[in-house]
Amino acid sequence: MTPAAVSLQRRLAWRLFAVLVAALTLAFVGFLYRAAVVVDGLDDASLQAQAEAISNRLSVSDGEVRVVLPAITREAYMRPDHAYFFVVYGPGERVMATSSEALARELGPYIPAGTAARFFRVETSPLAYYGYVTGASGLRIVVAQSEVHRDVLADSMLDEFTAAIVWWVIPVILVAVWIGVITIRAGLAPLEAVSSSAREIGPANLSGRLGEDKVPIEILPLVRAINGALDRVEKGYQAQRRFAADAAHQLRTLLALLQARLDGAGSGAVSVEPMRGDVSRLNRVVGQLLRVARVDAAHLDLAAEVNLNEVAARVVSELAPLAVREGRSLALEREADVVGARGDRDLIAEALANLVENALAHTPGGTAVTVRVRRDVALEVLDEGPGVPEAHRSAVFERFWRGPDRGRSGAGLGLSIVADIARLHGGRATVSSRPGGGAAFVLELPAIAPQPLVRTG
Repeated sequence: MTPAAVSLQRRLAWRLFAVLVAALTLAFVGFLYRAAVVVDGLDDASLQAQAEAISNRLSVSDGEVRVVLPAITREAYMRPDHAYFFVVYGPGERVMATSSEALARELGPYIPAGTAARFFRVETSPLAYYGYVTGASGLRIVVAQSEVHRDVLADSMLDEFTAAIVWWVIPVILVAVWIGVITIRAGLAPLEAVSSSAREIGPANLSGRLGEDKVPIEILPLVRAINGALDRVEKGYQAQRRFAADAAHQLRTLLALLQARLDGAGSGAVSVEPMRGDVSRLNRVVGQLLRVARVDAAHLDLAAEVNLNEVAARVVSELAPLAVREGRSLALEREADVVGARGDRDLIAEALANLVENALAHTPGGTAVTVRVRRDVALEVLDEGPGVPEAHRSAVFERFWRGPDRGRSGAGLGLSIVADIARLHGGRATVSSRPGGGAAFVLELPAIAPQPLVRTG
């Protein structure tokens, strides 16, 4: 494991722990908020009940007001700390009855006027009261309770909750994390199996694949993508092995022939001239092998726009001296002024050059090879040679394939390069017979998509 690597299991466990702590913290904050709301509701309900009880216990006689309360209620109002307080006002803000004359004088200026039911709060030091005002029989009844009493109640609830949560929340977090780690480990077990399978795949075992059994559905697309990549690597590897074996066979044959001629030349039995042909053929094979390797390893931008007329003119002008030297003519025909395709200009030119060289090699002396640029985005090479029998047309573009009647030097790579370039571009290479004799090789390429018309004005 590199220093930058991080255990997925450890990462998930820490995140699970963080989520649990965050969830419990939010629950605790929510509890405190709800407790404050409940306490406020209890205070409101308590004050309303006190006001109703006092209203029901009022008696008015000869302008005097008496409040007859049960003993337990009276004791609460008579407490020395004045935690609970009431006052009854008559006409002219006259105090008709109260639990504390002194407190009535102190709180009087802060008590709302009127008999409309309402709650109020007094927070002027040293006074801290929460109260309720209501009216009954022309009298104004005020009840209040100390905010200190309310804070004591909230603090008591908080202390009890905190004491309880310490004893059960921490074990719950630890147990939850432990269960989570076990669950994560069990969930990652299929990945361990996949990793074990991946370690066994190598050049000697390219057929191995990652198992998909019991793999989590979230990881399954990755496993399948890796298996698909391994399929492509295996096919490419096998193709390269076949190519290397075929190339080695071709080169070994040429070198053996050259060695035999050199041995004969050393004794004076063979002239040097045939060896020049062998070296020329060897040089041609090596050059074609390099071309194949370059096409196979190409990382190209195939989105460029290419005018096939320009490519064809360039190839024809470069190969015209070869045609003249071998006693053949080379012509160019165009069906349109501009034929646009998408691809790599140099690769398309190389494919066309291979088709022309192949046609020149199979065309009798004094005949013509014609390069035609078709308007349907295709390059066609026409010759007047023997043509390609229908039985051989599917194999003519394979690497190292050579016809049974081929008498000229060559390695059977030129047409396979054409097919590879066509596939790279998303096109294809085909061959057919011409009426009257000869072959017609066609390189089809993708056309440039027409641009939409843009109206202005």
